[in-house]
Amino acid sequence: PKANTARLQNFSDPVMLTEIINTEDHEGSGVFDARRRTFYFTRCMDVKQAQLGCGIYQTRKAGINWQDPSPVVLTTDSSESVGHPHLIDDKVMVFAGDMTDGRGGKDLWITTFDKKKRGWGMPVNMGPLVNTTGDELFPYVHDGYLYFASTGHPGMGGYDLFRIALDKDNLPKGSVMNLQAPINSPADDFNLILRPGDIMDGYFVSNRSDGKGSNDIWSLYQVPKKHQISGNVLSSKDQSPIAGVTVKVRGKNGFSQIVQTDGYGNFTVDSDDLQADETYSFAFERKKFLRNGTAGNTMGLTLENYSFQEASNVYMHTMSVAGSMEPIEIPIVLPEVNFDLAKWDLRPTAQVALDTVARTMVRNPNIVIQLRSHTDYRDADDKNVILSQKRADTCVKYLISKGVRADRLEAVGMGEGTPFVIAGNYEGFGKGAFKEGTELTEALIRKMNKANQEIAHQINRRTDFRVLRDDYVPPVDEAALANTDEAGQTKGDEVAVRGVIYVVGDRESYSVICKSNNITLASLKKLNGDLRGVRPFPGMQMKVTDGGDYAWFDKDHRQIQRNETWKTIAKELGMKLKALKALNPEYGKELSAGGYLLVQ
Repeated sequence: PKANTARLQNFSDPVMLTEIINTEDHEGSGVFDARRRTFYFTRCMDVKQAQLGCGIYQTRKAGINWQDPSPVVLTTDSSESVGHPHLIDDKVMVFAGDMTDGRGGKDLWITTFDKKKRGWGMPVNMGPLVNTTGDELFPYVHDGYLYFASTGHPGMGGYDLFRIALDKDNLPKGSVMNLQAPINSPADDFNLILRPGDIMDGYFVSNRSDGKGSNDIWSLYQVPKKHQISGNVLSSKDQSPIAGVTVKVRGKNGFSQIVQTDGYGNFTVDSDDLQADETYSFAFERKKFLRNGTAGNTMGLTLENYSFQEASNVYMHTMSVAGSMEPIEIPIVLPEVNFDLAKWDLRPTAQVALDTVARTMVRNPNIVIQLRSHTDYRDADDKNVILSQKRADTCVKYLISKGVRADRLEAVGMGEGTPFVIAGNYEGFGKGAFKEGTELTEALIRKMNKANQEIAHQINRRTDFRVLRDDYVPPVDEAALANTDEAGQTKGDEVAVRGVIYVVGDRESYSVICKSNNITLASLKKLNGDLRGVRPFPGMQMKVTDGGDYAWFDKDHRQIQRNETWKTIAKELGMKLKALKALNPEYGKELSAGGYLLVQ
């Protein structure tokens, strides 16, 4: 909100209320009932050498005139001072008072009107969430919040304005919030009133130095907030910008927009429908690049996250998005798919890396890839070719178990013939051990110390993949084809969309999985056997297409139930235990409930 002196606005000349209300004493801080027929106000007696304090008075309108005011009886002790009344639905009054059993200074109190007794009930202190050992004054309730001035809560100096939420009984709950600058200042800021509605628009009193006098009336209004997205998409190969990328932006609230990157790889999304406290997903597509995506959000923004644009009179927040895409013409090294010497078993880290490949295949349903496994030179050439082929076959088998079609995968054992060349952006095992451009040949490795030799050998024992084709089309289901008419329409019921299998990444929650696949948690659980008591784990396969056809997946897979073991499942399926384990190398000794086993 911004604050301006109210005198700068176009008001008529003020008119004093009748002498029945205004007297030689001090009157102020009043409030009307809903019908504007009863007026409550504060009156402080001005009697020399007498401490009569302040009281709350009421007057009723009779025709066009106001009746003589009468005191509102809230305390039997005449020495107790009360004032600043505010009404909630004409049934509840919040007021300030220096009364017995307070917390120190002046506190805020609440009382309820008793229709039978035709009077106000015993006041109740609003408690330590609001009241302090300092002074709390000028209560005002608006849209479920109590606004008030205080010298006791941490502030900017003098009286500051605060607010706190109210429960169904109009008592405070939660924490007090300072309204901060520019509403509050090092001077005294108090007596806030607001117009009805969601936008903060109203008036308050302040004696700040840039006013017109001592206590001035100031207006405040909430400047609109806007959001925009500014992004950039670069090639992961050399960090060069990629032009012509199609960027699909989606929000949880239903927002959807498609833009393209310019010649510098930049894109902008500028829409009034972009909101605060929202999560957005970004999907990047372009020929000759693997599809990729990322996410961003506008959660937890404060005013410091916005910049004021005076020309358009808005506070603007710009979300920055950094995207990257892999060119499909270069081999992509899987940084954690390394193997122990002379072995082809998958390490747990290798399974996580291959899960990334599985997600890439789901995201890019038109590509066919070649997985190439490499060895170090510490064996005969022919043995290294055999070993590397086994390693590549292991990777392919794992991906098939994750739902990737076999005809989209090709396994090639490269042996020791292609030593690794350290790239400038290398982030894998042994990062920093060798200079950019170093080719880890046998001749070079033999000259290294023993520690560096082991690092070089481990780097050479790697698996990478490259895209062979980007025009893959799944084979036609002949049974489904036979069930269609000449126009291509399904005979009888509509054929369901082929269901997608999602592979859970590291530390992904159900919330992240649902957002990534645009599915509700209820639908996700229904698709995957309820998932009662099951937590997602890295590498876990999940059905994520609501209403999708999963017959192709279910014929080869079986879901693991709670407390099941390898033995009980193998026995039920009539399979040998060793054969079942061989089909599912990603699982260890203990099975994880909710996951799926490949059974044939």
